[in-house]
Amino acid sequence: MKAACAVVALVGSAAAFAPAAPAVAVRSSAMTMSAAPESRREVLRTAVSAAAAAAVFPQLAFADGAVSESTVQRAKGIYGDKVLNLAGAVKAGNFEAVKAESGAISLLTSGGFARASKADKAAAKAAKDAIFAAVESKDAAKLQSAYADLVKLAKIPASTAGGGDTQGYSSDYDWKARTAKGTIYVR
Repeated sequence: MKAACAVVALVGSAAAFAPAAPAVAVRSSAMTMSAAPESRREVLRTAVSAAAAAAVFPQLAFADGAVSESTVQRAKGIYGDKVLNLAGAVKAGNFEAVKAESGAISLLTSGGFARASKADKAAAKAAKDAIFAAVESKDAAKLQSAYADLVKLAKIPASTAGGGDTQGYSSDYDWKARTAKGTIYVR
């Protein structure tokens, strides 16, 4: 019985590795592409059904642009760190340094407050506009006041650019990756 099972297994495994039989050549004709023409009635029916679906489900047309807690954390972490690093330039009245980081200020106020209340969004926009107005008018006192308002409102995580505790990161998709906050010590 054992010998018969061994022979069947040996023949079965040999058959699995046997070359396949050659395929019979099939003549193919020239390739043609055609589609059935749609009638005006079918096109109109499709357009009306799409319009009806848009009217019934309007929230599908107004997506939030992938705003999540992690995108807010990313904006506050990356651009907030750049804004925090401007503290010395703001204190010294270096308007060019603040102007050079205007993109970080704009991205912090738009992305960092994406899920905030309307009042907080309006306050962040007002602080950003006040910073830009102070830079244009070269008013150091207004710049310091508006900068302090934005930093206080944003509640930005502490900067590690000048040293201090680092947090590490868990993957390349983490917002702390490739920043000063994402330093990983390997022993």
